[in-house]
Amino acid sequence: LKEYLENNNTKKTFDYKRLYVVCKLNNINLNNVIYDALLATYLINPSYVSDDLKTVMEHFISTNFNYDENVYGKGAKIVIPIDDIIAIHSINKCLIIKESENILLNNIKENNQELLLETELKLSKVLGDMEINGLKIDSLVLKEIGNDLLERQKVIENKIYNIAGEIFNINSVKQLGEILFEKLSLPCSKKNKTKTGYSTSVEVLEKLAPNFEIARLVLEYRGVSKIISTYVNGLIEVKNDEDFVHPLYKQALTQTGRLSSVNPNIQNMPIRTEMGQVIRKAFVSRFDGGKILSCDYSQIELRVLAHMADDQPMIDSFNSSEDFHTNTASWLYEVKPEEVTKDMRRTAKAINFGIVYGMSAWGLSESINITPFEANMYIMKYFDNHFKVRQFLDEIILNAKNDGYTKTLFNRLRYIPELQSSNKNLASFGERTAMNAPIQGTAADIIKMAMVEVTKAMKGMKSILIAQVHDELLFDVYPGELEELERIVKASMEGVVSFKVPLLVESGSGNNWLES
Repeated sequence: LKEYLENNNTKKTFDYKRLYVVCKLNNINLNNVIYDALLATYLINPSYVSDDLKTVMEHFISTNFNYDENVYGKGAKIVIPIDDIIAIHSINKCLIIKESENILLNNIKENNQELLLETELKLSKVLGDMEINGLKIDSLVLKEIGNDLLERQKVIENKIYNIAGEIFNINSVKQLGEILFEKLSLPCSKKNKTKTGYSTSVEVLEKLAPNFEIARLVLEYRGVSKIISTYVNGLIEVKNDEDFVHPLYKQALTQTGRLSSVNPNIQNMPIRTEMGQVIRKAFVSRFDGGKILSCDYSQIELRVLAHMADDQPMIDSFNSSEDFHTNTASWLYEVKPEEVTKDMRRTAKAINFGIVYGMSAWGLSESINITPFEANMYIMKYFDNHFKVRQFLDEIILNAKNDGYTKTLFNRLRYIPELQSSNKNLASFGERTAMNAPIQGTAADIIKMAMVEVTKAMKGMKSILIAQVHDELLFDVYPGELEELERIVKASMEGVVSFKVPLLVESGSGNNWLES
């Protein structure tokens, strides 16, 4: 088996990442994997993907195949349910995968997805190494973080009890609702009252938070509880005896083309709040005197939008040395760049990113606390200045309604059946999805290509790529290699594609992920 797997003249078609990891852990140099049925299926239609072979294959293979007479008997042109075929013998799974190869590869060719499949196959090896390498955890730091958070949780708990005038179960929606809306008489709309009690959802509490301290405290309490249970305890549960975690990367799962991971979900490590970011302090270098390097694409989705929409004001802004959000605020508020305040820039930033996600006037008004009328005025002014963006987004929706799917710059498809729905809410969701999918998907394609290029450029170095978190790559840096690695990574990431605007990478390093 070792001889066969290492032979460069024999072609292999299998679940590449899984096979690569198994081979590497058994000192086998896997060669010449030219196809992966799961990845090919994922590219043709991400909605079809499943870990179950039958589920994947039934979309492409008829049950009226001329199967091998030696397996099924003479004259075996018979109808056999795929369930039964797979149940007969595991060898038949291999036959089905082999039968599917031409069908799937023809689909890939028709969709002009050869480059994507080649990238995904190369990425399988990169991800396999990342899974094997894992990330080092400082258990003492993680324990300290957990203890600090428990103390903070206790302080918040006591403040809530003082305001409520009694001790109750904060995690009980029923008890919390009664305290807030009956005992303390906080404002409650009709739709917040259900048959079983009161809604204490994040949305409800966020509306109350500006005027009522107890609502702010409950939100903070829930935030701390989430970090303790999901991240502190979650990391303790999945780390091994050597204090490493080895996330499993799902390469063919998301509809957008982005990677996802489990055990732990490294993509979901908190970053939005200072309290959540502290978890990153527990991720350290495995090397004595080593560092953690983080390299992150700056505003990549907005840069992708500028390129794809061919919007000259956006292109000019990104090609200048000035801050993009400050530039937006400057013409939006009709003030000089140096007169732009933090609040003005925050509003401009919300609008810039809101446009990428198809945000409505109501959604924008909620996010920056202005009236829907004001939000609508901002959006109209935005599209007056960026009319090519409006034209581009309208064309995406129209094409998606006609074709049933959207495409990235590299021909990654996303099917959006909601666009045909008679339900207005579902149809609106479909339109927002259609606007965002080509942009987010193209950004996902770029980071995947960059991972392949970066890994190639790092050959011969002792430093290793240890994680990918959306637009960010994380490295465990061997002592003495930091400066050279940072140069190599930035050059590879920024040069992976040629756009009308530059791709910029921001980098930082430190003794742990938080410091980087």
